[in-house]
Amino acid sequence: MSEPLHRSTTLYGSVTLFWNGGTRDLDDFRIELAATLYYGCDNHPADLVVDYNLDLNTGTEPLDDPPFDGDSQNRACAQSPLQVATGTWLIGEAPDTGMVPHIAKPGNGFFSRLILANTSPLPQPYTLYPYAGDGSLLPRMTGILDGGQTLFSSMEEVFGTDDLSHFRFLGEDTLKVTAVYQADREGAGPAHLGARSETATLWRLYPGNTELTWDGIAVVNRGGLTTEVQVTQRNAAGEIIAEKVVAAALEPETKSLAVLSTLFEEITGSYFEVRASQPLVVIGLRGDPASNFLWENPAIPMP
Repeated sequence: MSEPLHRSTTLYGSVTLFWNGGTRDLDDFRIELAATLYYGCDNHPADLVVDYNLDLNTGTEPLDDPPFDGDSQNRACAQSPLQVATGTWLIGEAPDTGMVPHIAKPGNGFFSRLILANTSPLPQPYTLYPYAGDGSLLPRMTGILDGGQTLFSSMEEVFGTDDLSHFRFLGEDTLKVTAVYQADREGAGPAHLGARSETATLWRLYPGNTELTWDGIAVVNRGGLTTEVQVTQRNAAGEIIAEKVVAAALEPETKSLAVLSTLFEEITGSYFEVRASQPLVVIGLRGDPASNFLWENPAIPMP
């Protein structure tokens, strides 16, 4: 829910916020300004009027390159004090860019690595929000990638620990986040899965050959309430073959894992549905029995 802030005055392109509701932790919030601004010169007090929409991640943000639509006379006014003529500050929860819904827990035979790629020629900041297994939010991590830079790293190098469950992140569309999963031994092949941005209360996956492969899923509850997560196996006509509850009470921002190939029989022409009352992020991973090779089994969000 958005709440109004006091009107702010800005000088030489720096924005100062005055919160009128007491103290507030802004680490995970978005601040927006929708206002009419003017740049006043000594002889031209209202030479240029523009509408400027500003999206901030913190309480202060420089305006290094304001939008100028006027002539050279107006551009000469750029160093004059910049004032907010009209407008309202609003504060609300910051939107996610995406999520990596599974990080392999150390000691369970697998490990995870992280790839962050900036596909823009310009430097790009990013923020990572890691979660523990109980859904508690751990200290966030921030960084900047140079233009065109790709960072290959272990989870411990990025987060200071590899005992994590999953993480979400904020960044521009040009930030590409990939998780790498691999069996914890020499000679094993990795699987590369891109981050997820979709949520849905219903997902579909198709099974593999249980004699040759296993199928696993990771499910994160992105809703605000605890939910049951149920997997249903259906035939080609949509008729129910079998049903299993894989998480009886999945709390918000917690994860559940399940190996579907151990819960259901292989039936040609069947498919799985993952269903909950709260929005989920789901990924599927498939591997050979020895987990020498892993690859993605695409999870499809359904309407």
